[in-house]
Amino acid sequence: MPYFSMQQLQMAIAQLEQAIYNHEQWYKNLLRVLIARLLPDAPDLMPDAHRRCRFGQWYDSDITGFLRDHPAFVAIGQAHEQMHRSATYCSAPLKVNRAYAAWGS
Repeated sequence: MPYFSMQQLQMAIAQLEQAIYNHEQWYKNLLRVLIARLLPDAPDLMPDAHRRCRFGQWYDSDITGFLRDHPAFVAIGQAHEQMHRSATYCSAPLKVNRAYAAWGS
């Protein structure tokens, strides 16, 4: 198991807390999209949406390099990517339905 300095851990925790906050805001927006049947944001429908959100940007940044090989960190990344795929699966039809409705008007 790799050794992390206290400073590395404190910095990672502070940045992780900010990344989690940002993802909570993204999640609230996703709920608004799904409940109110709003158009999803274009980046949320991209195949690499998990890399475009602020959490994904943090996850892929050089700052987290010292965590890259830790099994828990890898598992978080996999769960995060799957969550974005699921969000795309749920919200993409809203964009198609809106386009179809606009076309039929």
